[in-house]
Amino acid sequence: MNIPQFFIKHWQFTVCIFLLIVFWGVKSFLEMSKTEDPLFPVPIYQVAAIYPGASPEDLEQQVVKPLESALGSLEDVNQIKTKINDGIATIQVTFLQNVDVDKKYDEVIREVNQEQVDFPEGVTDVQVIQGSTTNVNIVQYALTTENKSYKELEVFAEQLKSSLEGASGIQEVNIHANPEQQIKVTVDMHKMEAYQLTLSQVSNAIASEATRIPGGYVDVSSNRYNIKTTGDYESVEAIKNTIINSNAGQQVYLKDIARITEGYEDVSYYARYNGKKAIFITANQLENTNIFNVNDNIEEKMSHYYDSNNDIEVIKIFDQSKSVSHRLNGLYRDFIIAIVLVLFTLLPLGLRASYVVMFTVPTSIFIGITLLHLTGFSLNQFSIVGLVIALGLLVDDSIIVVENIVAKLRKGKSKLEASIEGTNQLMGAIISVTICILLSFLPLMILDGSTGDFIRSLPMAVVYTMCGSFFVSITLTPLISKYILKEDLGDNKFYRWVMRLNEGPFLTVLHKCLKYPKSTLVIAAGLIFIGFLLIKVIGVTFFPTAEKPQFYVDITLPKEKNIATTDSVVHYVEDHLKNYPEITSVASNIGKGNPKIYYNVGQEPQKANFAEVFCEVDEYHKDDFNEMIVNIRKDFAQYPAADIEIREFMQGPPITDPIEIRILGENIDTLQMLSAKVAGLMKETEGTLYVNNPMGETKTDLKIEVDNDKAAALGVTYAEIAKTIRMAFNGIPVADIMGTNGIDYNPKIMVQLNPEEVEDFSAFEHIRVSSLSGELVPFKAVCNWHFENAPPEIQHYNRSKSVTVTSSTDEGYLTSKVNAKILEKIKAMDWPAHYSYEVGGEQEKQKESFGGLATNMLIAIFAIAAVLILAFHGIKGTLIVASAIPLGMFGAVVALWIFGYSLSFTAFIGMVTLVGLEVKNTIIIVDFTNQMRAAGHSIDEAIELAREERFTPIFLTTLTAVFALIPLVIERSDFFSPLALVLIGGLLSSLFLTRFVEPVLYKLLMK
Repeated sequence: MNIPQFFIKHWQFTVCIFLLIVFWGVKSFLEMSKTEDPLFPVPIYQVAAIYPGASPEDLEQQVVKPLESALGSLEDVNQIKTKINDGIATIQVTFLQNVDVDKKYDEVIREVNQEQVDFPEGVTDVQVIQGSTTNVNIVQYALTTENKSYKELEVFAEQLKSSLEGASGIQEVNIHANPEQQIKVTVDMHKMEAYQLTLSQVSNAIASEATRIPGGYVDVSSNRYNIKTTGDYESVEAIKNTIINSNAGQQVYLKDIARITEGYEDVSYYARYNGKKAIFITANQLENTNIFNVNDNIEEKMSHYYDSNNDIEVIKIFDQSKSVSHRLNGLYRDFIIAIVLVLFTLLPLGLRASYVVMFTVPTSIFIGITLLHLTGFSLNQFSIVGLVIALGLLVDDSIIVVENIVAKLRKGKSKLEASIEGTNQLMGAIISVTICILLSFLPLMILDGSTGDFIRSLPMAVVYTMCGSFFVSITLTPLISKYILKEDLGDNKFYRWVMRLNEGPFLTVLHKCLKYPKSTLVIAAGLIFIGFLLIKVIGVTFFPTAEKPQFYVDITLPKEKNIATTDSVVHYVEDHLKNYPEITSVASNIGKGNPKIYYNVGQEPQKANFAEVFCEVDEYHKDDFNEMIVNIRKDFAQYPAADIEIREFMQGPPITDPIEIRILGENIDTLQMLSAKVAGLMKETEGTLYVNNPMGETKTDLKIEVDNDKAAALGVTYAEIAKTIRMAFNGIPVADIMGTNGIDYNPKIMVQLNPEEVEDFSAFEHIRVSSLSGELVPFKAVCNWHFENAPPEIQHYNRSKSVTVTSSTDEGYLTSKVNAKILEKIKAMDWPAHYSYEVGGEQEKQKESFGGLATNMLIAIFAIAAVLILAFHGIKGTLIVASAIPLGMFGAVVALWIFGYSLSFTAFIGMVTLVGLEVKNTIIIVDFTNQMRAAGHSIDEAIELAREERFTPIFLTTLTAVFALIPLVIERSDFFSPLALVLIGGLLSSLFLTRFVEPVLYKLLMK
């Protein structure tokens, strides 16, 4: 079938097809989801178990091991990481990337629910949190006040929450840092002792009075009546009048031995915003929604709350749509600049020919956007960069076709003949070129793991757009050429300039190379070798910072410090941050991490010795921001008795720290000794920052030992002892109160001893426990207590004991080089038998990502080679075409070196992409040279004709790609600039070097 002839002959049909494409493209652009980062499934689930007062060892034995055993039995588990601290254990289960995330969530919930039945009574909460890029909060509000109570703040927050939940596109709304209301029953130990009562008797009496049991119903005659019982507290006064004991007619009421007050739980997590008391409200969006539309819906609901209560101020402290708008607008700007630059490169073709080529830009882009939308991809920073890259490539096919049509017109062909013959003559080459370009993106399209899902929209945007470009070049381009191009086309000054370049220095150098072929090949091999050496000089990195106008200040104190001490450090940090006027927003979270606002940063669990301060600056300027971060780090570096770390948001898959050494073994003491050595080696290594050893602290616990023989003889159970101790020192929730008359809360009733009476260990002298016979037994009669050292944290990796020592990388250092120095020292350590180490962090992710890319790259190279062998009927033509690859890689590495970038993951993406792009021009040259030889020309004549006829389209197509990528370089983005530089350097190197090496190889191999 003569494709161009068909579409020219049926021009009305062609016009309708492309009008439909434009309509569908605009519709897709308006409807498709717009997000900052790609949306993809994350098969990671975090199980958090809270057991107040429990030591890490108790949690490990009673909660963690049963959970790990159950979760480890599930299919497709990749790894299980566990951290166990005082009172809380978190188990992170990661499955293989290709699983059904919803099905796995159901399986995890099922296993947790089955095990939870056998957990100790003191386990207050077990949560399962599903990892997702869609559960990121897109807005965070602060409700601040000077004089309102938390109860008033909470009532106001609940109103806002209800309103926000009605906004279209909202998935979930949460309130953070509001302490739970609580009824505290503070028992006087001495009065309790005087009445011969135990804490268990007190708690049992309260719990029995608060029991709600339906009374059933009674049938009387033909009617049925429900029976209501009144066994529930409705007020604090009712709690006070609870009868604890009755002996010889004397009734003991709760108010006789305890103080009952209405208040809040002991503070474990609270917040401030810019120094004022605050609670936070967050909301996230539903999948496949437009963040800008959702944000408009939120603002519509929130607008009347901003000034509705003068004593409570509502402030939006985080708005992801601003970041999305800034990033996307920047890329839109780059896209427009790229179009203008591409237009400039088309001038040598003449204005009319330029018009023909420019028709391919919107139609190809609309095809790409439509296909992205239909296959479920969002418009994000990766897909837009993919479209920018495609912009420099999509005009290639049309430039080649139009230039060949113009050449036919100059030889006297009619417009119809030139349009059909000019397209058909290059059909084979265009097909080969397009297939090779598509295959060059294959490694990225099939890359496994979270990294593959993270960047997949970029190659898919290029592939879809290039498919559209190929279709346009063989259908619409010849049709428009027939109607727009003139038969008497003349040269213009831009075209003559290009030809002078071709006939002048290029021709002179080419003749020299053909005269000295061996010297040419030696020089080419030398350049390739230099390129490989430069890789070692520039170094390798993974993903850079996210370049966002926000950062975290993480504050960690020794394990035994309480929340009041932590808060004092937070006050110091807040006061110090006031010295930086560019910081406009300071949201302090004392006792917990800030709510999740970035796709790969989760919320740190509740810990009394931890705080996180979320800061925003007014405007992001890379150099100024980096300087500010360096200065703040210096300010806090020497703060005593607390680790204060400044953390920027990072791109890519979630990594706790770039440098991680995971030590495996079974003995806690040995792990503690080895981790101390590894941490010491890290600190000695230049370039490390914030070295953290979770076992680096010493921790002292109070150990209660039960005398089993005495306890058995006196009829005292271990459960009764443990419950009594916990109630005495920490309190236990025993019931809740159901409010009436519009009360919209149900505070828990917490029973505990008077804190003033348990400030020292003399309390053990007065505590009594109940025996099975009901007699009161002094605690000290069945128990002894002493101090002992205990690990501050217990870690498991794949259900085995471990400890992970971590470090960040200081400014100006490459993680790969710092990591290599650390590993040299660790390898020289004397490791005990049955103890080993693994490298995590950035190196582990690099191995996973680069390893997959390297394998996929080999697949792509063999596939491209197969296409070339088929196109050129043998291996010789394939070798000539493949010569462009190493020469292009030389230019790519040199470009990175000149501009001061390392070989990052995105730069490596550029290297993979270059494989297909570099062979493009060589395919056209070799194909045309073969055609000339088939027409009867000698090998020298064929080389000369190929140089003369094909130089202009090759020169122009290369410049269009380079100019399209220049805006990404100007961005100075650590993420996308290296990718653009690799492509620019590789294409320019390929343009100039292969023009001389390829003819030499052709003459040597094709004799």
